[in-house]
Amino acid sequence: MGLFDDDKLVGYCFFHPWHENQIVPLRLELVNVPKSTVCYIHDLAILPKYRGNGNGRFFANAVIEKIRYLGFSKCALVAVLGAERFWCKMGFRSLEEFVYGSTSAIRMEIELKLL
Repeated sequence: MGLFDDDKLVGYCFFHPWHENQIVPLRLELVNVPKSTVCYIHDLAILPKYRGNGNGRFFANAVIEKIRYLGFSKCALVAVLGAERFWCKMGFRSLEEFVYGSTSAIRMEIELKLL
């Protein structure tokens, strides 16, 4: 999913189904992705020039609504580099802290009310 300024891509989000209560391993080739009620936000990024003015919140809300529309009842992610503050503001709750590769990370999730 992309965030655009006119025809210029300024942000993207990659998400996919995943097992409940499991973290996606680093450097995993996604083949035979499981059928699941949980959608995993693997990456959400916005160009620096477009941060800090509500674009992140707008884009994350659009992604969450798309995930809900697709029928998922839960959304999960791994927050790194302080991103847990942002995701907490979006309604996600922290579940566990762990080391992801060489980085401190927090597994987070949010329950989605289906439409």
